[in-house]
Amino acid sequence: MNPEGLQFVPVSVDEARDALDRFVVEPRRSVENPAKMRAPEDPSELVLSEVALRWRADLPDHVRPIALVRDFARITNRIAQLWPDAARCVRYLDSLVFSDRSARRGFPEEVGLEIAVLREHRMSAGGSGTVGQPSDAWAQVEGFERIDRRGAPKGA
Repeated sequence: MNPEGLQFVPVSVDEARDALDRFVVEPRRSVENPAKMRAPEDPSELVLSEVALRWRADLPDHVRPIALVRDFARITNRIAQLWPDAARCVRYLDSLVFSDRSARRGFPEEVGLEIAVLREHRMSAGGSGTVGQPSDAWAQVEGFERIDRRGAPKGA
């Protein structure tokens, strides 16, 4: 090794730190696949529980989910588990649809519609009692008027 080939320049600690900071890359959290942030899948979450099977069978035909059950067994199991407690169930259904996580992909349209129908049914008398909230929250806003796509009041 040739000692003349290496040149050292005296620098302060701050200068050395600044030089290193230019080369350090902060690790990125995987935003592309948020599923990697979840706990490892439990094999029992891939199939419907007995509770979920009974819950689905007890629902009226027009409410009974198909795509949700087929594609999201874990979520179906959780809905069935919460169904007896109307307030908790509606909060959970809302959390599935409304998220503060910007990178969340959301559900396929068919599943989203089934979740909305389940929520509506759970809040109605047919869903075993009201939750204490109206089904149409906008109906409670004074001065609110529904409009169609053209901007005209609905029903006009």
